[in-house]
Amino acid sequence: MELLDTPMDIANLRAGDAEAFAELVRQFQDRICSLCQSVGLRGADIDQAAADIFSAVYLALPGFDGRSALGTWIYQIAFRTALRQKKQAARHVHGILPENLAGPEQVDLVEQLDAKQEIWKSVAALGPQVAMIVKLYYQDDLPLPEIAQITGRPVGTIKSILYRARQQLSESLARYKP
Repeated sequence: MELLDTPMDIANLRAGDAEAFAELVRQFQDRICSLCQSVGLRGADIDQAAADIFSAVYLALPGFDGRSALGTWIYQIAFRTALRQKKQAARHVHGILPENLAGPEQVDLVEQLDAKQEIWKSVAALGPQVAMIVKLYYQDDLPLPEIAQITGRPVGTIKSILYRARQQLSESLARYKP
């Protein structure tokens, strides 16, 4: 359960309470940045998308009607904003490890990070919308109905997308040799 899902917290957020909004940002910042990364955004583009998302959330809070959970509502905004940011962002490639990290004690870490990077690169190659659905399901552990609500697609469609994504990832990652 989210800490900001009580009626009092929602009322404070809708009223523009700065402390309540700061808590909302603290609770969702990592998940929002991870969501942005899942669609292929990197570095400063993630920061810009996250800032745009929280700005959109802040501006929309007075109209939040509570028909869905606060987290679901935030993900809906994040989904649309991250996809829009992805379309606008220039492709930037940033290394995830410093060049001097090559000692024998870091070999396992480098291999693990390389494999993880390859997996998420393969996920991003599926396209931004599919990548976000994969991330919401496998990394954020959101239930299918909530993902359907966030994306505006039927649950059956989400299941089909995840099924095809697993097949494509299996094929793609079979070619990867660490």
